[in-house]
Amino acid sequence: MYSRAINQDTLTFEASGGLLNAGLVMLDRETRSYWSIMTEDAIWGEHKGQPLSVLPGARKMTFGQWHKLHPQTRVLSVEGTVHSPTNSYDRYFSTSGGFRGLRANDRRLQDKALLYGLHVEGEPWIIAHDQFDGGDVATIGARRLFLFRLETDSPFQGTTAWWLEADDVVEKRDGGWVLVRQDVEHPFSVSTRTFAASPGLVQATGFDTYWYIWSLTNPETQIADVGR
Repeated sequence: MYSRAINQDTLTFEASGGLLNAGLVMLDRETRSYWSIMTEDAIWGEHKGQPLSVLPGARKMTFGQWHKLHPQTRVLSVEGTVHSPTNSYDRYFSTSGGFRGLRANDRRLQDKALLYGLHVEGEPWIIAHDQFDGGDVATIGARRLFLFRLETDSPFQGTTAWWLEADDVVEKRDGGWVLVRQDVEHPFSVSTRTFAASPGLVQATGFDTYWYIWSLTNPETQIADVGR
């Protein structure tokens, strides 16, 4: 999720219809500048080079999870059809190939390895999903980040990621996690995917994607070390 405020203007973003290395490119109606979500800045137009201001977004989840929380939800359909049996995205998600044959130049990970990516002080970082199954802590520069997801999670399930303060201690207990902050223990809840009653806990603003998409657009990416 991005702020609409750019300098002194309020922009209206929409899908441009174009992709950059298979990653979404947005267009703003006011200046017709193009913005890449993979680089999180404007790549063409009046605002070229202007960074987007990233905001903590809503939880990313499957419809099944959403429906449990909001059983009265209405679903938009096209003449009664909510999912096409010939949806080309189904095959895309089930195969190892990239969009239209795209492949990563950086071979540190497989093309469609799933990852959590973010920009920290303008620098691109990633943590591969298989490095924090069930939760773990990644070191990003001088900072630490607690990440959580399960191996059984759908690719559509967003990673939970929280920045830790310098004196925070994260312990694994009885198959779960506990954050100790200023001698107060805050158990981690798998159902809500957050630490209980933890004041000042800051959510990271990264997102989940495939390695080939991220690395082609962020060629100087650093892979974070994982482990407390």
